[in-house]
Order: sequence, then structure tokens, then C-alpha cells
Amino acid sequence: MRYASRPYVFTASLPPATIAATRAALRKLPTPLTSGNGCATNADRLHAGLTALGFRLGQPANAVVAVLINDKLDALRFWTIC
Repeated sequence: MRYASRPYVFTASLPPATIAATRAALRKLPTPLTSGNGCATNADRLHAGLTALGFRLGQPANAVVAVLINDKLDALRFWTIC
């Protein structure tokens, strides 16, 4: 019901003030951050670890690792745990 209701469509987003503060803080860092291989390495490691635990995952491994859950009740259980 929450996700179908128009007022809650964008509840997963951070508030604009938080985004602005984060961007300002990142500009003050002495060296720029780059995604480089760190993100890809972490994604591959997460993907391999979840696969080893028996989860069905979307392909390929990237910054967003999709966990595929066919049963709606199981999906709701995971959602409430996280």
C-alpha cells in the first residue's frame, strides 16, 4: 500500500539538504574520489559471497546487486529485516 500511494513514491530518496551537504563535503576532500576498481572489486566480492550463500542474483555484478526473490511473502520478510 505504501509504495502504491503517490505521497510515498520518493520516500527512498535522501532529503535535498543531505545531498547538498554531502556534495559540499566531497568538494573539500584533498583528492577526488574515483570509483576505480574499488567499486567493481566490492561488487564482485558481494556477488560471489551472496551466490555462495545460495541467493539467486541478477547478472552481471555491478554497483547494484539485485537479489531475485520469487515469493512475495519472502520478499516482504527481507524488506522488514533490512
